[in-house]
Amino acid sequence: MLITIDLESEVPIYQQVRNEIVVHKVNKVYQILKQDGFIHIHRQKGVVINPNGFPPVDDSFLEKVRQQLRPIISEALCRGMDEEEFHKEVKTIFHSIQKGGIT
Repeated sequence: MLITIDLESEVPIYQQVRNEIVVHKVNKVYQILKQDGFIHIHRQKGVVINPNGFPPVDDSFLEKVRQQLRPIISEALCRGMDEEEFHKEVKTIFHSIQKGGIT
């Protein structure tokens, strides 16, 4: 990331750096959301939420899920959790989220 600092500006240097970092983070988030199919970025309309809703479950999404679950499952195994107990926890969380819950 390249940060531009205006040494003649009235804005303090730390604030200039902070502002540059915030803009960089926002742009990165937009790119990730666009890449994952959640938003469209139009030059004239700006950022628009995908009118077709969430992208479908595809091979790319399944691979992402596998990669994210792998370390969690590994830790559960190291701590002695068996497959049945793990499935039970996943099912509990899944159903809670479906019903609009947090946990």
